[in-house]
Amino acid sequence: MIVGSGRIFSISNISSDHSGEYKCRSRNKHGEKDSEAVKLNVMYPPQNVSVSVSPSGVIVEGDSVTLNCISDSNPPALNFSWFKENETSAVGSGQFQHLQL
Repeated sequence: MIVGSGRIFSISNISSDHSGEYKCRSRNKHGEKDSEAVKLNVMYPPQNVSVSVSPSGVIVEGDSVTLNCISDSNPPALNFSWFKENETSAVGSGQFQHLQL
């Protein structure tokens, strides 16, 4: 897919959507040739953070439940902290994204 034209291709206000491989194509009346691809790896903080509960549905006293923290970031998030609503101190933290209750 062609994303630009001309000798110089500039990307303003870069975002994670711009990550990927890029190459250029040079062409004249005698033919064309593609460059080797270069990888553009855009770093960004965690976004779209959400929690899933397993098992889902009704949880009865005495059951076990696992909360899974899901986020999109580059590089991937390595540290997670868990908070109970309306409390300021963490109820769990570490390098895993699961909290077993």
